[in-house]
Amino acid sequence: MSPAHAVVIAALHEALDAVPELCVRKADLPPSRHGHIHYPSNTITIARHADLPLFSSALMHELVHLRRGPGFVDEVAWEEARVLRETALLLAPPDSFPSTTSAEHLANHLGIDTSVARLALQLARRRRVA
Repeated sequence: MSPAHAVVIAALHEALDAVPELCVRKADLPPSRHGHIHYPSNTITIARHADLPLFSSALMHELVHLRRGPGFVDEVAWEEARVLRETALLLAPPDSFPSTTSAEHLANHLGIDTSVARLALQLARRRRVA
């Protein structure tokens, strides 16, 4: 099990303690969506086509949404950006890899989606410059 998968399992365990009736399922979603949370039913849906790296990344993303709670309608874009950043930092903490690592190498090493690894690298590089 990769360190990122351990983080996802720990987050799922924590979520199940907080929301015992939480349901996680796979189903068809629009092509542009990898995951979705339905707050009234406490249901997280992950795209049926998701391979394990994408499934892990999407599940962590939706678990972050669950922990943060539903946002305000006029703040959807801001909230989504915040959840993307938080997910990347949880799955690939900046101090856990060299900044010269490629997104593909980091994604393969951690078992996460390449887009999450790419964002994690961008955030790590910004932190090291600041």
